[in-house]
Amino acid sequence: MKKTIKIILSITAVIGTVFTVLAYINDVGFFAEKQLEVEIITNKGTSYLEFIEDEQMRIRIKANKKCYLQLIYYLQNGERLLLLENKKISSDLVDKEYELPYSFIIAAPFGRERLQLNASTKKMKKVQTEQRDEYKYITDDFVVSIPDNNKNSFEKVLIISTKKRQ
Repeated sequence: MKKTIKIILSITAVIGTVFTVLAYINDVGFFAEKQLEVEIITNKGTSYLEFIEDEQMRIRIKANKKCYLQLIYYLQNGERLLLLENKKISSDLVDKEYELPYSFIIAAPFGRERLQLNASTKKMKKVQTEQRDEYKYITDDFVVSIPDNNKNSFEKVLIISTKKRQ
């Protein structure tokens, strides 16, 4: 009986040690899934962005894991353009720059504008749009629906100043 209790206590101690080690490994992120991170880069960089009338804006995006991208451009007048909707970044595009297949020519209205990139490992809610000219304008009261503080979602906003050519 004493031998059985000693064996059980020994097994319990070993299991406790294993759980302690596993908890430590989890805390330092050894087995943890990596955080989704996405970069958005214009032909003028990523900060203090100023574009003048008739200049061309090109956009590149880089993600560190497979995901879906949504890109929205907020015009100075409050209108919103949907530039990408659930663009899939597959394993062959991970850690590589994806350049949008089109560029933009800066035109009125001028002022402070925003470029918002949303990324998620799951497809995002479809956005209601209306086609005008070559752009899709967002028509509903769209609210970004990706969860905060989640390793599988990401949001990045670039502030862009657009000005009339003097």
